[in-house]
Amino acid sequence: MNKEGFIKDITRKLYENIQLNQQEIHTIISALRESKNCLQVPYYEVTYHDEYDNTETRIMNSIDYKIIQMSSGDFLQEDRFDLNFRRIISGRRNK
Repeated sequence: MNKEGFIKDITRKLYENIQLNQQEIHTIISALRESKNCLQVPYYEVTYHDEYDNTETRIMNSIDYKIIQMSSGDFLQEDRFDLNFRRIISGRRNK
């Protein structure tokens, strides 16, 4: 398939809400990175452990950030997250 046909096929799938395959997704990401100098935003994985060793994990992106220039010339980025965990607390628990 030529480049124009490939683009038309992706466009059609997007308009018709059809799932793109991995090659199409990779091609779009590569094209964006090259043409717009877009970079993938890092994500963070946060895991909550309770006293019974139950865990709950969230993969998150920051909702806000602040960049501070340090005296060394480097930059410090401070990320802020909106974090909500649900957990069951026994009704028999001591108060």
